[in-house]
Amino acid sequence: MVERRAAKALVAAWFIGCAPALAASGNTTCIREPEIVSTTRPDDTTILFQMRNHVVWKNTLASRCFGLKAEPDGFTYQPTDPGTEELCSNQVTIRLNSLHSFCLLGDFVRVK
Repeated sequence: MVERRAAKALVAAWFIGCAPALAASGNTTCIREPEIVSTTRPDDTTILFQMRNHVVWKNTLASRCFGLKAEPDGFTYQPTDPGTEELCSNQVTIRLNSLHSFCLLGDFVRVK
């Protein structure tokens, strides 16, 4: 029993130590907000996040966000959990700044 707990603790410690490197786990993918250089909105269902390392993440919103593409003042968001600096798929709501409407981020997919 003690060995089993020790093994679980070791595995948990390994995952915690590797957490910054594990951006995708299961069905949830998270990107770090400080690493975002810019965003583009090609349509009302898609946001492209350009990262510092030149990787682009495509987020297909959970549903159509009317006015997203044409929104003159852009959008704002909060990290998934305050203090984490992460935006996680299917967990973050964006706010269209001039329209004052809200939309839910969907899945993140790395663009090749």
